Amino acid sequence: MKVLLIHGVGYPESTCPHWSSQWSEVISKYVGVDATFDTISYDSIFQKNVQGPKVYVEAIEELLASVGHRELVGGQLGGVLQSHVGMVAQWIVETDTRNECREALFQSIVSNNPDLILAHSLGTLLSYDLFHNDPRGVQAIENRVIVTFGSQINNLFVRDKAWGGDISTLQAKRWFHLFNPNDPVFTHDIWLPDANFSSTTTAFGKNFFDVTAHDAVTDPLNPVHCGYLDHSDAPWDKICSAL
Repeated sequence: MKVLLIHGVGYPESTCPHWSSQWSEVISKYVGVDATFDTISYDSIFQKNVQGPKVYVEAIEELLASVGHRELVGGQLGGVLQSHVGMVAQWIVETDTRNECREALFQSIVSNNPDLILAHSLGTLLSYDLFHNDPRGVQAIENRVIVTFGSQINNLFVRDKAWGGDISTLQAKRWFHLFNPNDPVFTHDIWLPDANFSSTTTAFGKNFFDVTAHDAVTDPLNPVHCGYLDHSDAPWDKICSAL
């Protein structure tokens, strides 16, 4: 079993260097201890291409408006949330950033040949962009299982700017989506009339201002609640059956 892990916003490669081992520990409980794990590093693409906040102001405002929180722009917006919305806005605005991320992910698929792909937050945008918009990616996702969680794929602003106003199914063997209604990072549930797609509600956290409600797994230093992957309602039995 080969598993590819794709992290989300917040530059975890430097701010949380143990993120992949934390994910792997949780996932191994379900898919087996013999699973091997690979990751894709893409933070440097964003850091290299960043153009300054003025470039992203409009995108940031529209992202916040998409979840009814335009008033949080400026000093009222917390630093953690600012870094999150900034990365999503940068991905939306910068064609070079999107293209480089798409290429990096495709090369990772070619190199690692994963059976299972788990993508969080911004990682879900990179994944959907490759697997839906790139002919190489459409073919690359065939016969693989993908799990998306904490995702902005169906956010109203992202859907309009990145997908032309609509989303559709992937050519994956199975696509599992996890949605937390308390997640503040511009997420949205997904509904698709496709037998190979399913969405599961994994509610945790408090409200829009609880950024820990975006966590992939339980934070070992602050175990207030679970994360997406170790949530009791996460459909691991169905995911494993699909592999």
